[in-house]
Amino acid sequence: MKTVKLCAIFLVVIFFATGCGGSSNSNGDSNSNSSVPAPSSLAGKSYKMTIDNGSAPFASAGISMVVFSNTAMTYKVLGDGVNTFNSSGSYTYTTIGSQGNAAIVDSAISNGNFTLTFISSTTGTFQATAELAANSNQTGSFIVL
Repeated sequence: MKTVKLCAIFLVVIFFATGCGGSSNSNGDSNSNSSVPAPSSLAGKSYKMTIDNGSAPFASAGISMVVFSNTAMTYKVLGDGVNTFNSSGSYTYTTIGSQGNAAIVDSAISNGNFTLTFISSTTGTFQATAELAANSNQTGSFIVL
C-alpha cells in the first residue's frame, strides 16, 4: 500500500498535544496552560502548520495550510507539494483549557485526531494521529493566520 504523505491539520483534528508544561484546575484535570484558552471555534480560520516529525501515513517534514470553512464543519489542507499534499474533510471540535481537539474524517487518512496546544492566541504546537495506523504520529508547530 502506498504511504500517503500528509501534513497534519488541525487539526483536528487535529491529536494529543505536546507540551507547554502542566497545571491543573480545581477539578484535578491537567491542562497545558490554562491562562491561554483555546479558541471556542475553528470556523473561518487558517493555520500554517510546520511539521517537526511524523510517521506514516503522515509526512515527517514540510509545511501545510489548513483552512476551515466559515459556514460548515469542514476544512481543506493545502500541502507544499513536496512533503505534504492536499486533502479535505469534516471535523468536530472540543476544547479543554489551552487545548483544542479536532476529531477528523479526512480524504487521505480517514479518521484521525489533531490536538492543538495554544501557547499564545496565535501560536502553539500540535500532535496528530490516524486510526488506520496504530503508531501514527505527527508533531509540529502552528501559526494562526
